Amino acid sequence: MPEMKGVQIVNKNIGETPLQAVDRFRLKFPLHAKEKISYAGRLDPMASGALLLLVGKENKNRKQYEKLDKEYIFEVLFGVATDSGDILGLITETANGVDICRSEVEDALQLIRARKYQYPPQYSSVRVKSKPLYYWARKELIGKITIPKREVKIYSIELVRVGCILVKKLERVVPRRISLVKGDFRQDKILSGWKQYFASPPLSSLRVARIKVTCGSGTYVRSIATDLGKILKIPSLTLNIKRTKILFP
Repeated sequence: MPEMKGVQIVNKNIGETPLQAVDRFRLKFPLHAKEKISYAGRLDPMASGALLLLVGKENKNRKQYEKLDKEYIFEVLFGVATDSGDILGLITETANGVDICRSEVEDALQLIRARKYQYPPQYSSVRVKSKPLYYWARKELIGKITIPKREVKIYSIELVRVGCILVKKLERVVPRRISLVKGDFRQDKILSGWKQYFASPPLSSLRVARIKVTCGSGTYVRSIATDLGKILKIPSLTLNIKRTKILFP
């Protein structure tokens, strides 16, 4: 990243909201405590990695920074789907069998790369009728509105590896990560659903694909993971998302 006054890149932790990352930055650097600080390009609570902060007068250039391309490494879990597209959601579908090979995933990724449009997750900040989608979803009114498709740019998408995770390990990972989230994100209801799943899982292990993507601003990794499962006809979600780079010109 070029040296720019008023621009900082911090590492957002799993469980934090972007605003909580801003507050942590203020505590660490009290000299900026009275300055206006915002972020450009949000990250979901379950995502981690590079978050761009704008300090002081640099806030006036927000739109410029929001357009920057990004790089992510993320993991797709096959065999379970949620209404949020990640583990911080209510389980909507499970599979009794997960039989995929590397070549199938690679072929599906190329289909995704060729797409020019994407539907954002219903639990996202995309606005419809002046309200974010998560507002309509929480009110159980998502079926009363039309989720708009958005133009996206996926410059490259690469399958790093395909592996497995034991459901017993997942049973430890999911509650631990959800416990890191502060605020009202339906945690009790979500954890109850996962507890029911783990009480009688249809499979002892699930397939996980690690993927690297470089994409334009506004691209939802959760939607990539959901679309990948739809192409392969297997329920899927993002197990982990890390923004590894913000690409400056």
